[in-house]
Amino acid sequence: MDPESPRPGLAELFAGFFAAGLSGFGGVLPFARRIMVERRGWLTGAEFADLFSLCQFLPGPNVVNLAAAFGARQRGPKGAVVAIAGLLAAPVVIVIALGAVYERIGGIPPRPSRPARPRRRRRRPVRRRRAANRLARAAPPRPCRHRR
Repeated sequence: MDPESPRPGLAELFAGFFAAGLSGFGGVLPFARRIMVERRGWLTGAEFADLFSLCQFLPGPNVVNLAAAFGARQRGPKGAVVAIAGLLAAPVVIVIALGAVYERIGGIPPRPSRPARPRRRRRRPVRRRRAANRLARAAPPRPCRHRR
């Protein structure tokens, strides 16, 4: 990290990763890079790439590892916890809110649909009907078995 680059406080760490988590629900990495490198200047592009390559090596989600590694580098264990909490806070709140909405309206029966209209019988093309009539006239009549 450059000596002149700002060292974020705990509130700044939370706010930065919260913005990344809120912006990229499901795909956070581009937003995290934009915030960390371009907007806030916490890392250079090369430092971000180095840190992210380390996080890809570690087990678990890459961006969560990135938040933990960056937070730990800046503010120790508290920074790691705050960065992860900021990253995951928005998606967790959104999912819980959607679950509450579903719990409330999920039991409502659906509106009855309109009764289906009877299907029209599709007419065969005229050519097929004429060809069938010709074949019926050309075939000899079948003997009836039920008459004795």
